[in-house]
Amino acid sequence: MANLNFDLDRLLTGVSSRPMEVQEQPIPGSSSFSGDFGAQTANSMKASLGKLVRGGRPTQAQQLNQAEAKYIAGGTIEDKKNLIKILVMRGKREEAAKVASEIKAMQAAGPAAAEEKRRDKRDYSLEERKVAVTEAKAETARLKAAEPKIYKPDIIKDATNNSWTAISTDPATLGAIISQGSTLTQAQQDAAAEVETQKRINKSQQLIMKRNTLIGQAKNIRSALKEANEEAVLPVETGFAIQKASPLYGAVVGKQTYQKLADSVASVQSAEALNSLADLKAQSSTGSSGLGATNAMEFSALQDKIRRLNPDVPSTIEAGLQAIERHLDNIIRIDGGLEPIIDWDDPAYAHMVQTKLDGSRAYSYDGNTWYNIETAAE
Repeated sequence: MANLNFDLDRLLTGVSSRPMEVQEQPIPGSSSFSGDFGAQTANSMKASLGKLVRGGRPTQAQQLNQAEAKYIAGGTIEDKKNLIKILVMRGKREEAAKVASEIKAMQAAGPAAAEEKRRDKRDYSLEERKVAVTEAKAETARLKAAEPKIYKPDIIKDATNNSWTAISTDPATLGAIISQGSTLTQAQQDAAAEVETQKRINKSQQLIMKRNTLIGQAKNIRSALKEANEEAVLPVETGFAIQKASPLYGAVVGKQTYQKLADSVASVQSAEALNSLADLKAQSSTGSSGLGATNAMEFSALQDKIRRLNPDVPSTIEAGLQAIERHLDNIIRIDGGLEPIIDWDDPAYAHMVQTKLDGSRAYSYDGNTWYNIETAAE
């Protein structure tokens, strides 16, 4: 048979609307305390049995309290509709009417509120974009300001020396040389280096050949001078003067010793010999200071000493030959990267020598670095 005593509100909302029994608490000392306490105890036992029968589920009153709190906290129109049902079931009709008024207000303001919310969301999104763009521009400007300014250097090419030089255009280092290099390929540089190496080898060989030639010529001069001394009847210079004035005397009495000496000296002073020295000088390292300048001095001194050889004054010839040999040896030493052996008492080198406060002397090739003459390596 159908149950006609069903709970309609419970069916609609899941919450029963049946009135709840309120148990009054017994008052100790009252005439009815004993009976009331017994009744309360019986009711408690009944509630406990009811809870046991319900399987531990909350009572209807507890369920109503929980549902009311839930729908009040929800705040949506649907929550408020369910709240009205609970209030009506609990007899709170005035409160239910207030909630119904709130629902009407919310329904009336619904489209406008939604539009306002949409506008707020759109405006907020636009503001976010503006902030993002502003921050991006600021970051770009910061990074650009932090980047060092690049100054493109000037590149100067030297076709004569097949080289290039990078010159700074930065105001802080304007005109400074940044780097240098060759305009030739590596293969061309290697080939050019090989050519220069061969030139240095050839020059060194030519210097050695010139020294050997001069050694042979000096030997001939010394031999002629020795013969003149051995054959002299008169002092050598006097005999040479007579032989020079009278070739017949020279041929018969002097045995042509003067002519032999004059011919030997002439071979050293020939245009061909002096030109070969000039060519070697042009190929050698020269400069305004340092060993290059010293090398140029040695060549000039060598040429000068050769020109000063004079058969008419035989007493000066040996010293002249020794000076020639010394200058040529120095040229070869400098060519080989060695320090020359120089007579620092020679007036020709006076500009390279200075006297110190203690009376000792020092020499310098470049005017910057000085060496004591007494301790100089020979």
